[in-house]
Amino acid sequence: MAASATKGPKGQPRFPANEAPDLGVDEEIVADFAAAVGNRRVGTTAQRLALAGVDFYEGLAFGDTTLKAEFKVTNGVWKAIPNIQSEERAATTSAGGDVTVTFPEAFTTIASIFIQDTNAGAGIGPVLWKIRSKSNTQFVARAYGNGTGDPIGNFTTYFSYMAVGV
Repeated sequence: MAASATKGPKGQPRFPANEAPDLGVDEEIVADFAAAVGNRRVGTTAQRLALAGVDFYEGLAFGDTTLKAEFKVTNGVWKAIPNIQSEERAATTSAGGDVTVTFPEAFTTIASIFIQDTNAGAGIGPVLWKIRSKSNTQFVARAYGNGTGDPIGNFTTYFSYMAVGV
């Protein structure tokens, strides 16, 4: 049975039940469509690394449940797809000027954190931020006063951050 000329909502081939029954369904149509749109798999690190031959191809994406990370085959090798998390928030600094930020979702490996002051009209801006420490689950940043270089303690501040990792 050939597929209907009418495609499904995602462009998939249709084999309507109201057409005459045909036991000779052309399974190649379904297989070709699956190959064209189905290039993501999910499994463990061992399952990802075991892929070879026709199961390992350029553009294949893989959700690694062991590492909780996304990978893609690029130039014949697995490359981690960066996980980017960002947020604009308000916080009150500690007496020493520190703010601790916990990521919405833990990283496997954290690469970089970018932070920017958004204290529009707060009277002491712009605030200089420096990252003091970072882990896969959080970072600590310190706010410094404009011109003084001293930490700003017990101050409600506004900032945006972007964290990149896998």
